[in-house]
Amino acid sequence: MRAMSIGALMLTLCSPALAEIKVCNDYADAVYVVIGWVEDGDTRTKGWWRIPTGQCQVVDQRPLRHPHYIHAETDWVVSGTEKKQMRWGGNVTLAIDSKKFDYVHSQNLASDDLRGNFLDLSQGETGFTNVTWHLKADGGSERIFALDQPKPAAAAPLPAGPVSPEKQKKATEELLNQFVPGASEMQATLMHDLERKAGLDAYKRGQYYEALTHFNKVLAGKTDASDYYNRGMVYYDLKQYQNAIEDFEHANRIDPKYSDAQRMWRVAVEALRHEQGVRVVK
Repeated sequence: MRAMSIGALMLTLCSPALAEIKVCNDYADAVYVVIGWVEDGDTRTKGWWRIPTGQCQVVDQRPLRHPHYIHAETDWVVSGTEKKQMRWGGNVTLAIDSKKFDYVHSQNLASDDLRGNFLDLSQGETGFTNVTWHLKADGGSERIFALDQPKPAAAAPLPAGPVSPEKQKKATEELLNQFVPGASEMQATLMHDLERKAGLDAYKRGQYYEALTHFNKVLAGKTDASDYYNRGMVYYDLKQYQNAIEDFEHANRIDPKYSDAQRMWRVAVEALRHEQGVRVVK
């Protein structure tokens, strides 16, 4: 025996979600849809959603469940002496109603219950979160499965005229973040690490100006003491001692316990003193 659900407003249909169960109607008449699912061992049914011909509608904003039942039908149509109705479903019979409803215990059928034949949308499919049930013009149907996708925010209108590289980069990052939150930050971290590695590799090969180019790019973004130390070493080997001293000082300000930076600051100071014949005091 089915009963009305007391906590209908607490359905997860009301909570925000990215996955969805959608019905698209290409049949000649409007269709009315009921969904069903199993919750804590009990089968529930809920309806109705009216979907006009040529339109699609989300009937459940939760990910695809196993099982996830659905039933659809048209209004009764009188043609001459005949009364016809088109129905879509499967071999699972559950309780429904002629008006809007939300039932629990829908699997327990009484003799006076109105019944609907339901299709299990999840049957034979695993790993998908979204499904579109397409009701075809010829009366057939098909299931179209997809993985869950984040819903992007509305894209900002493109500015007229030429776009600067800075604006183009910012627009690309914003678009990327719509689909993968935090993607631009992850990309920046990856590029930062790649530049640092390229700088170290160039330094080891003795390609100091190439190394300097990479370390300058690293220091244009998020930095730590080692980044200033690395560029300071390049300046030192290029005999640009004043620049080296400043970078070693930066490294020491970020990390006062950075012994290598402290040692190289003293070495660079001594080198500059001998080169210029002046006393450099920290």
